Amino acid sequence: MINPQIAKYINDERARGVIDADIKKALIEKGWQENDVENAFKAQVAIAHVGGLFKGRLDKGNFLKIALAAIALQFLFMFFGAGSMMGMMPGYGSSLFGGTNLGIAIIGLLVMVVMGLVVAVYELGATVRRLHDLGQTGWYALGLALVGMVPFIGWIISIGALIYLSITPGDPAENTYGGVPNPHVTLWQAIKGSE
Repeated sequence: MINPQIAKYINDERARGVIDADIKKALIEKGWQENDVENAFKAQVAIAHVGGLFKGRLDKGNFLKIALAAIALQFLFMFFGAGSMMGMMPGYGSSLFGGTNLGIAIIGLLVMVVMGLVVAVYELGATVRRLHDLGQTGWYALGLALVGMVPFIGWIISIGALIYLSITPGDPAENTYGGVPNPHVTLWQAIKGSE
């Protein structure tokens, strides 16, 4: 468990411009255990990474790459989940992974749901950053995600939004959400966002 006093101290010192090495040294000198200090810094890095998914801007080319990769991964996870449950359905001898075991079906379903949610978070982050590139608030991405859950009409709106976000040029200059995004980054750099 992360000590909230240590986390607050780290945030306050970083806000004042103190480097991490000096913050660690000061915390240890104040009597905090080195292990507790290290864990607090690791937690801060994890929080910063997730927050970075939703900050900054993303150009249309990198957005399209992320969207297509997310769609492909979602289909892969759906195939895995459905394939693992086939053995539980009447008329099918076994699942794609062998047997009619309920455990295989449950594991397949859990993998499909968990990995689908992970991909959805990264996809939502890319949509937020793409909206930022257009000078719009990222909250529209949440609205798009909710509308996309409505059968048929929501899917049509989601496909239209995907096309719009993939072809509309972003602000040519710096805007409220940051500088002009670099179109020459790797797919992984585009997915991670700023940190």
